Amino acid sequence: MPEFQENEVLTLLLGIGALAFVLVMHRRLRRLPACGIMVSALGVMLLAWLATNLEAVRFSASAVTTKRWSNALNMLEHIGYAVSAALLLAWALLVYRTTRGRGP
Repeated sequence: MPEFQENEVLTLLLGIGALAFVLVMHRRLRRLPACGIMVSALGVMLLAWLATNLEAVRFSASAVTTKRWSNALNMLEHIGYAVSAALLLAWALLVYRTTRGRGP
């Protein structure tokens, strides 16, 4: 039986909801500077959250294979968090540089 943590499943579901919002509001969001970077950050974060939840799934394989799979998913999760944070930082800097001096 998979050992899912409720908070991780809820985070993934909220992320899917955020993705649905982005898809519905895509036309308006395109007005933001460097919108593609922001949406990419969300996509990478969703992959990290998915990897987190997939870690709980036990596959019908040997214990060694399962441990390697779990380690690979854990690494993917943390690399995803780092890449997403770097993309959000890049997006924030681009927005700051493009809107600097325009006022509130």
